[in-house]
Amino acid sequence: MRAGLATLAALAVLALGQPALAQQTVRPGSPPMAAPERVLAVDPADRTLGRDDAPVTLTAYLSTVCGHCADWHEADFPEIKRRLIDTGQVRVVWRDLPTNPPELALAGAVLARCAAPEHYDDALGALFRGQATYLRSGNVDGWLISAATAADLPLDQAQACVNDDSRYAEIETRARQASSLGVRSTPTLFLDGVVTPARTADEIEAAIVGRPRPATLSAD
Repeated sequence: MRAGLATLAALAVLALGQPALAQQTVRPGSPPMAAPERVLAVDPADRTLGRDDAPVTLTAYLSTVCGHCADWHEADFPEIKRRLIDTGQVRVVWRDLPTNPPELALAGAVLARCAAPEHYDDALGALFRGQATYLRSGNVDGWLISAATAADLPLDQAQACVNDDSRYAEIETRARQASSLGVRSTPTLFLDGVVTPARTADEIEAAIVGRPRPATLSAD
């Protein structure tokens, strides 16, 4: 069985020496190690934010323990949401790409996906904010509980969630699919299926104007 809220901290110590599913994190504004050219098409299992009929899709590959992901989500994403998502211009598709330590990254990803879809971003934001508050002090349980609380996820449901092996397997499978297509670092963003170094609202607006045609693959 996977780690529950009360036992995850002990397993996290063992996870520090395990290989990550993603190779590294990258600084905001920097291109990935090897620029991927394709991204999986949106499917019903994805967590999204914004109108389904928005003319532009922003796909974001993130890790819940990635510091640069947290910086982007806290510093740049609120303005992206206000100017582009809330106005119906852009839909965001969230994708998990766990990084070291994988046990923590996977547990955070699983817990966020266990929240109701409309509260996914609430959980994700709490996990990113909690990196400094909880993870630096080793309080993994507090980190997960803070995310569950932000997403209105009852703790008994959160406990069952992080003990469900099938949820981890789903994330691991999708992360390997992304890696096979060349997505190997976080954060990695795509605009309509084309990788972009854009991170701020201004940069994304400018990239949208000159974006290439979509290049997506089916999930089959």
